[in-house]
Amino acid sequence: MIIVYFLKFNIYFLIGYKYCHLYKFFFKFPVFQPRNDSVIFFNCYKNFFDKLFVKFFFEPGIGSFFFIKIFIEFYSFNSLGVDRSFFSFFFFDFFSRCVCIYNCEWIYIFNSFKRVNIFFCNPPYLSLRDVYFFYFDDVKEYKYSLGSKINGFHDLFYIIKNAYDLLLNNGFIFLEHGYMQRGLVKKIMLLVGFVNVSTYRDSLSLNRITVGEK
Repeated sequence: MIIVYFLKFNIYFLIGYKYCHLYKFFFKFPVFQPRNDSVIFFNCYKNFFDKLFVKFFFEPGIGSFFFIKIFIEFYSFNSLGVDRSFFSFFFFDFFSRCVCIYNCEWIYIFNSFKRVNIFFCNPPYLSLRDVYFFYFDDVKEYKYSLGSKINGFHDLFYIIKNAYDLLLNNGFIFLEHGYMQRGLVKKIMLLVGFVNVSTYRDSLSLNRITVGEK
């Protein structure tokens, strides 16, 4: 199984991963707990960590949640100015065997990868004219990782359309979006060809997660 994560990698997410609603929602599904699987992390933010691309290969019998937590904490240390070698000293063996890091564009996957089973997406979805976008605290999260053209739908539409082409049959897309966008997101997914499209509430009881099956 190959799972692709599209994330707005940013300081807020890296330090406060437990507050990421889609992240917590995703791991409520036991069937999607990878073991001997390839999991691909993609940076959906255009200008952070030099467009970081990370690919994980999990060892047999080890839960993915632990390694994802290690990855997030590892880059949290780096973003806070802590010497990366300090962390690498303890996990050098794991990282040397399980992690490959590449610099690339986040749309690289649509041109260069084979079919995948699951897309797990947390793209920018705010309108560039959104009040929240203008007044957001840059210290917690770079605001340009939040905004998208076409009233916030540019990245959503691009990912939905291309993810469908790249997903295997019976593959899934998990998509986080604004709670006021759920209707149009669902309509776009159905028009593209997804079936069994459903919207779910996040931990704040807002309809911000839509799941579709190819």
